[in-house]
Amino acid sequence: MAYFQQTEVHDRVKTFFSSVLQHDRLAHAYLFHGATGSGQTAFAFELARVLNCSGEGDKPCGQCPSCLKIARLNHPDVKYVFPATGKIYDSPRQLLELQKQKAAHPFKALPVSGYLNIPISAIRALKEEAKYAPYEAAYRVFIVEGIEYMSREAANSFLKLLEEPPEKMVIILITGDINNVLDTIRSRCQPVYFPALPEEAIRQIVSREFPDSPVSTGLIRAKSHNIEHILETLEKEAPSYEEQASDFLRAAIRSDWVKLNEIIDSLIQKKDKHITDRFYETLTQWLADAFHLRHLADEAELYLENQRAAGEKFAGHYDHLDYKALITLIERHQAMMKQNARPDMTLSHLAMQIKEHLAKARENQGNV
Repeated sequence: MAYFQQTEVHDRVKTFFSSVLQHDRLAHAYLFHGATGSGQTAFAFELARVLNCSGEGDKPCGQCPSCLKIARLNHPDVKYVFPATGKIYDSPRQLLELQKQKAAHPFKALPVSGYLNIPISAIRALKEEAKYAPYEAAYRVFIVEGIEYMSREAANSFLKLLEEPPEKMVIILITGDINNVLDTIRSRCQPVYFPALPEEAIRQIVSREFPDSPVSTGLIRAKSHNIEHILETLEKEAPSYEEQASDFLRAAIRSDWVKLNEIIDSLIQKKDKHITDRFYETLTQWLADAFHLRHLADEAELYLENQRAAGEKFAGHYDHLDYKALITLIERHQAMMKQNARPDMTLSHLAMQIKEHLAKARENQGNV
């Protein structure tokens, strides 16, 4: 019997869980971590199918009653929790619709924005469900996405379930930032790292979701193999932040706070963390392109091809720039934002730090 034959995920994840199942070494709790858009949630549903598949031969079969119920998220033994606004959690019908939407299209990001949270009420509901043995499956599977969005009260409550897990239950926690997960939760789960999805897997997913929209290698690279962002781009021409990233760097260099405030206001006005998150990613890609242009010139393959001219000009001005340190700085500010730091203050502070880095680079250049 083989497992996950038709599952789009990195081979290392398939190999690990195939070995776990073959040797009957299933843990009671897993912490799936890695960059957002690496297929963690999709694989969590796939693992739930494998554990409860009643078909013959390879698993999951995708055709047995259990596999079909999990695909529609109307299986009584599989539960899915995700970060959402209080308004969504106050509307059971809307919450259920979004949960079913995720099960049907697990590689797509859910259309939720605003202040995201996993409330303690959702955790209490899971703990109540955990009191009972599986209704009709071999295992009960609880999938909790965005574990870093749990309130501290909810996280402390959830710890009790991890400390005394019922038999025949598997808990799958998912995070895009393992450093923001409480140590007490991390220590009670087996971590599983998800590398970025391979290009061929991304093409298979796209061909299923959008049969008439082939995906280019350029788009895959520009979106850092993030399948959620790729599908979002193909679905509705997601807004690009390339120009804002270029303007942000230029304004930071000049200490042009009128322009900087204009850019920051445009990013935070919708109060959607996904927007600022994508801006940070674009800013990182912009600088990575400048680094590649500095060292590879015309042979450089870029994330943001439209910014080639601006990147060449930037790279020409900063021969002694520590790109690694600057990108690390941006990633650190991105992590601060995910920890609920004020986005306007975080972006303003980042602009000042970028200015200092670039000034130091020009000073070093002048001393050579």
